[in-house]
Amino acid sequence: SGVVEAQESWKVNKEAEREIKEVFVEEGDMVEEGDPLFEYDMDDVEAELAQAELDLEGMQNEITDYRNQIEQLNKEKNAASSDEKYQYTADIQEKENSIKQTEYNIESKKAEMEKKQETIDNAVVLSKLAGVIKSINDSSSNNDMMMGEDTSYMTVLAVGDFRVKGMVSETNVQMLSEEQPVILRSRID
Repeated sequence: SGVVEAQESWKVNKEAEREIKEVFVEEGDMVEEGDPLFEYDMDDVEAELAQAELDLEGMQNEITDYRNQIEQLNKEKNAASSDEKYQYTADIQEKENSIKQTEYNIESKKAEMEKKQETIDNAVVLSKLAGVIKSINDSSSNNDMMMGEDTSYMTVLAVGDFRVKGMVSETNVQMLSEEQPVILRSRID
């Protein structure tokens, strides 16, 4: 005895920290490779990206301000006495260090923005194989994990090849051989 199942299946896991905006399929629907299955809600990420762009613009303005201050300090340094030049030099170096720190912050912010943009670009989850939607699990909980139940959000079964999954014991393993014809009977009807 055994069960007939698809040769391949794909368990689609939902990212826990993200909410689903829309589901494009239902249980039993046929999908092709590349068909959209569901879409994550990206409103929060888009708002964070917009804020990051504003932060980036602010940092670029800071660099412009530091450069203007350095230019002004250099003018004042040239007109200052030799005793005061040391203080102007220290102030200029401080501003140059601030520019370098801000440039580093800009690069970090750009990397953060790229990750957010990639998240937005991948908001729609596409099917990796042609098949049928076996299940959509809207309520994954910690209890399911403890009980050993399937906690994937969606399962897609491949169409085409199937296999019979059954039990072979030490008493009947001798009766089976490779390429041996078998008869499959449904126990459902």
